Amino acid sequence: MLNLLGGLLLLGAASAVQQTFGAAGNPEPAPLDETLMNVLDKNHDGKVMLSEVNESLDGFAAMGAMGQEPGQGPSEVTLMLRAAKIGAPGIFKLMDADASGALTQDELKWVETAYTAIATQGVLKKLVQDIFAAIDSDSDETMSEAEMRAAVESETLDVLLGIIKAQLPIPALSAESSRATLQENFKEVVGHLDTDGDGAVERKEMLAAARAFKAMFMKGVKTVKEMGPMLAMFSAFQQPEGRGARGAGTRGRGRGRG
Repeated sequence: MLNLLGGLLLLGAASAVQQTFGAAGNPEPAPLDETLMNVLDKNHDGKVMLSEVNESLDGFAAMGAMGQEPGQGPSEVTLMLRAAKIGAPGIFKLMDADASGALTQDELKWVETAYTAIATQGVLKKLVQDIFAAIDSDSDETMSEAEMRAAVESETLDVLLGIIKAQLPIPALSAESSRATLQENFKEVVGHLDTDGDGAVERKEMLAAARAFKAMFMKGVKTVKEMGPMLAMFSAFQQPEGRGARGAGTRGRGRGRG
């Protein structure tokens, strides 16, 4: 494992030579959307499919498992990648503004927007609290099945849509079909939030889920920001024969696509 990481670090350092440099002489990091495209776009067609996201997550998980002792439990990184893979389909769908089944580089820019809002503005906790308050009509600190069903089948859904758009604009919810998109994804999200399987969601369950998502999301984005060239190089190594590797960490990668 150490040898593999050492080799990747050297390759990452070598790729950094191709980066642009700031006034202080330090490497200027590529925009996050460009790095994500470098890491995830396996066939270099200027868009990212969910299958490519899953392929990348599987590859990073395999890399993280190398060198582990037999019988040793999964590492923190492995657990994070597993959680990311579970949440990937829902997040992918919300980022896919035109419902094309693929993410363009412009759509990937939302990750930086969300990261900034969550990191500096405390958006996620307020968003969760406002959504919970809108659904919990009897204020008993629990969203019952009946309350959640009413929320997605009544004007409350428009209230929820307004809360989300105002606090953390999500690409897929800006389209004309946003109401249907929210209905579909809300039911899916509720299934993940109901950790004790009683059909209802307590405030503490929802806040705990928000904290867990925030920790995973922040750590994941920070890792990509810090290790982008190395991850892109490793992603190139994962590609099937004949696809050809893209220069990791380079700038000017056709940013106008999509």
